[in-house]
Amino acid sequence: MPVRLASGRLFERNLENVMLSPHEIATLMVVKNAPGRIESGLGDLNALLDLKLLTVERAVAGYSFARVTPRGDAVLRAISRRF
Repeated sequence: MPVRLASGRLFERNLENVMLSPHEIATLMVVKNAPGRIESGLGDLNALLDLKLLTVERAVAGYSFARVTPRGDAVLRAISRRF
């Protein structure tokens, strides 16, 4: 049964029927390659958090940064195999 995300999209738990926007894919790639270089207020970031493709972690100094989850890494690997 699908779940409605905070972004308003329906989410199938297995990710097979979820289509990421080009901006969401780019955001996922940026976070993977430079986790400290992205602002936490981006809408694409929130959608990826809802999909459990990213997580936000707090650093010692009180800063927060996004990190790609194993699930997000699997999505990036799948994309790289296709292109």
